[in-house]
Amino acid sequence: MGKAVDNSVQQSVKFDHPTGFIPKEVVMLLLGESKRQYADIHAVSHDRRFPGEAEIWTCNAGFRIWDHDLLFVLDDLEQEAYKWPTYGDDLEHHGVPIITSKGYERWPQAVEYPYAAVCQSFGLQGLDRYFCNTVPFMLAYALLIGVERVTIFGADYWTPSHTGREADLANAEWWLGFCRAKGMTFALADNTTLMRAHSRPPTYGYRFDPNLALDRAAVKRKAEKARLDEDAREEMQHAITEAAKGVGHGPSPIRRSITDLDGTY
Repeated sequence: MGKAVDNSVQQSVKFDHPTGFIPKEVVMLLLGESKRQYADIHAVSHDRRFPGEAEIWTCNAGFRIWDHDLLFVLDDLEQEAYKWPTYGDDLEHHGVPIITSKGYERWPQAVEYPYAAVCQSFGLQGLDRYFCNTVPFMLAYALLIGVERVTIFGADYWTPSHTGREADLANAEWWLGFCRAKGMTFALADNTTLMRAHSRPPTYGYRFDPNLALDRAAVKRKAEKARLDEDAREEMQHAITEAAKGVGHGPSPIRRSITDLDGTY
């Protein structure tokens, strides 16, 4: 479950998240080619939610595709409605909160993006105010309200099968680095070009990639932890069984087992 909104942001900047709760995890569903991986994942799952009951955020016309909790339209809504009247009408009757650049009475569910709060909270000045597309706005907003982890599908900017490229890939990657430095973690679609996830090369300058050794060590630690957890569960089950039998005298076997495990459970 999400936690109640805490408005005590850095430098006393205040902003109310329009869904009412700050999610620990967010899944961002955008419109690039790697969005299909999200559909593939859920083709074999009966639960749309990721672990932790993540909020689902999308942008622009993504509201026509995805079941979601929050929509980002970082364009002027009046201008968008003038260019595409049907789009404006659909947004008018859209029942989910919208975060946008400017609020208008026609779209009462729209909330203005807290641009000043983002800049003040993170001390952004000059070139640090680096927002060239929607993804950086979404990442900065997630960091502002206290999201701990984001998973991103569809933020590709270019794909090997298309010659056209958007120029703003670096902007999204800059903000991923900024958020990571502030403690947020993230995951990306395996086939996205964001951070070269689709074809990550070996670590530059090394004859033997040091990441292989680090990964092997991590797998070994994970396996050892799983073994210790299983041993602890077996010991606990034995203590419960013995307690149910009423075996022995003195301190309860289950109490003794819990003490010996030193807080494992």
